[in-house]
Amino acid sequence: MKELLDMIKKMQKRGGFFLILLFFSCCEEKSPVSPPIIKPRYPRFLTLKSTEIKDFAVYVGSEKGAKEVTDQFAPEKIWGERVSINPSSFTLLNDSVIEFEKSRTHIYKTVNDSIFVKNYNNTWSKIGYYKAGDFIYHIALIYIYNRDQGSQTLLMDNSYFYFDYNNFLAMYPDISLDNLDDECDKVAWCNIYSQYKIKL
Repeated sequence: MKELLDMIKKMQKRGGFFLILLFFSCCEEKSPVSPPIIKPRYPRFLTLKSTEIKDFAVYVGSEKGAKEVTDQFAPEKIWGERVSINPSSFTLLNDSVIEFEKSRTHIYKTVNDSIFVKNYNNTWSKIGYYKAGDFIYHIALIYIYNRDQGSQTLLMDNSYFYFDYNNFLAMYPDISLDNLDDECDKVAWCNIYSQYKIKL
């Protein structure tokens, strides 16, 4: 720095003011170049790696209301082959269309690390999320059999909602576990999580 100041003083004595401006203008830093925008590659193939059933619960009726008997059942005994309801593969055809097992297509959107599909009534359902480079797909199974005052209700359904004891009661308010007083009454639910590997 001292050498630079000495040089400037000498150039000022010699009428080198223009050269000083030129020197500093040449030393100005250039504006950084923006990196190129990398767009995702499509199609992207998601192949099934593993499946895990969680939060499985079964309640049956008794004289004192519902009692839990989960340890006496297996998910296959309740839903049969429906426990394999998860697709064997997905294909992201582009940034807005997803294909289920090369047969059904849905409009989808990505919000943070989650994927939502558009329903027929224009609402959106979360079907899964990205985790550690893989895609985790979630679906719940529900079973309801209830006999009440001569009528019977049988429901086998699936949902993208997460189910546990409290969510079940909130989703089906007409089914009170306290009122399951017939030994044939039965309700059950579980959450199925499937992990998919992403291939370009």
